[in-house]
Amino acid sequence: MAIDLPALRADRRMLLTSGLAWFASAVAARAEDAALTREKLDALIRKTLAEPGTTPLTHARVLGFSEETLTTRSIAIGDADAGYKHGFMVVIPHQDDGIVLFDASNNPPFFTVHRTGEHLKRLASARNRNGALSEWSGKEADDDFAAEKAFWSVYV
Repeated sequence: MAIDLPALRADRRMLLTSGLAWFASAVAARAEDAALTREKLDALIRKTLAEPGTTPLTHARVLGFSEETLTTRSIAIGDADAGYKHGFMVVIPHQDDGIVLFDASNNPPFFTVHRTGEHLKRLASARNRNGALSEWSGKEADDDFAAEKAFWSVYV
């Protein structure tokens, strides 16, 4: 009795290819769930604008705004014991490029802020390390912005 090895290899290749295709589609579906979509962004904007109080956004010029201080409505999620906070701010009156994402940590004291808009592209970023706020760009800023978008996509 002879075994047809080429047929066996084709079956293994097909099985491997099918498994890889399934894995890739599962990863893509999970990434889509974690993406900050336009629908999720709209829900966050509505939730934030429904907040009763306002929050000042100081040093707004470092993010490219023409005013030094702006009024926003904001929501924040954090853990005081762990020493971190994430924030989502909408400049009022609402404008397309008036969305600010930030995260802060108490250990060491610092925060990062990212200006974006309804297009969800990073327009400007800044970070404060121990009291010195400065413009921030490059891969590290891009990665931090992506992490903030991922955080807020799960929150919705």
